[in-house]
Amino acid sequence: MSEKTAASLRGSVPSKAVTARRGRGGGGSGGGGASAAGGGTGSNKASEAAHEKVPRVATEMNGNSGNSAAAQRLLKINKAINRRLTEAASGGGATALLEVVASELPRMNGVNLATALHRVARLSAETSETDDTPNDTCNEAQRQKIRELPSFQALLSAIEQRALSIRARTSQLGEASLPDDEEPFPAQCASIVAWSCATLRLRHLTLLDILSEVAGPRLDEFKPYEVTNMLWAYAKLSVPSPTLFRKTSMRLLKRAPGEFKAQCLSLAAWSIATARWRDPPLFQSLAGELVGQAMELKPQEISNTLWTFAKSRFSHAPLFEALGSAAASGHTIWRFKPQELSNTVWAFATLGLQHPNLFTKASGVVVRRSRELIPQNVANLLWAYCKLKLPNALSSSQSFWMSPSSASPAISPRSFPWWLWQVRACVLTMSVSSTQFTEA
Repeated sequence: MSEKTAASLRGSVPSKAVTARRGRGGGGSGGGGASAAGGGTGSNKASEAAHEKVPRVATEMNGNSGNSAAAQRLLKINKAINRRLTEAASGGGATALLEVVASELPRMNGVNLATALHRVARLSAETSETDDTPNDTCNEAQRQKIRELPSFQALLSAIEQRALSIRARTSQLGEASLPDDEEPFPAQCASIVAWSCATLRLRHLTLLDILSEVAGPRLDEFKPYEVTNMLWAYAKLSVPSPTLFRKTSMRLLKRAPGEFKAQCLSLAAWSIATARWRDPPLFQSLAGELVGQAMELKPQEISNTLWTFAKSRFSHAPLFEALGSAAASGHTIWRFKPQELSNTVWAFATLGLQHPNLFTKASGVVVRRSRELIPQNVANLLWAYCKLKLPNALSSSQSFWMSPSSASPAISPRSFPWWLWQVRACVLTMSVSSTQFTEA
């Protein structure tokens, strides 16, 4: 795509990217995550994508950018449609936006289509951020209602047809860019559409397959956040795409120093681990660069990165030291949510790595905020401290761990045997006497 016609598709990494699967594993909460033995349950908020800055589609339209009067008229129309879409989304929400889609669909170009879908997804993500409950049932019901609307289905169908068109033309031209006046769907829009599908929990396999084929040969044209948003979307939706992951890995390995922000590197690592894509050279490369950017990461991103490397069983002591120090600096540790704190200590213990300062500060937070912990957090924290043989760090809070009035009533019958096993194992490790049990 030429510089003249390239749309300015700006944005940043999603921060709560994936709905985590419940399990006994350490689900990364900032992008969600799949379970892995020993960790915690991930957050159910909508993606790092939605928590941070989200990709924005600029009103500079792609395609139809010739010098003819007709092309200029089309450009004006497309810009006006984009304004209507964004104004409707701001003033009336998803319903008002989809009403504009229904009336303007025949005149919408590729960027208009991507803008509309992105705005719907963004509204869904912003709604999810107001929900701190352990599940996402209400938000899922809302998303399902949107997905069933005829105007939304028509929008998806139009996007699929546009993507099919560019795939067909690209197959004729090889990996070369299409001429300016023949770009029906800018390749960068593939990232926005994929992110939107993942945020809406929309596992549209046909569309996602087309998007990966459109994006794969053109990744060098993508901005860093567009690359990592693509990875995140496919990982979140558990859509296998070996070719896309291989090409994305190659793109990341040849990145320039500092080209990708720490948040993008963290999200890339999380996505690769969640998709179970094995790439040790890439992990080594990401870890090496993240060491110098650890202080730029937020608590959720620190937790997700640590969880990612632990889940992949990729031990990188300098990275863990840097991230542990970032978490323990100042009052940062107090900004960790219970799940993030649980995942953080679980990651260190899983790889057998120590960070005394972090664990000392974390134990203070655990004691003060014990009522916020769910049973799985409790068990994972106990397991981590005992695995690293740090019983003294928890000695001041033994009464909490054993208290029947704290987390115990919330333990489900299904998880109780596992939770009890974890507590028993920790008690044995700590050599707690029967007297201490009585006192607790």
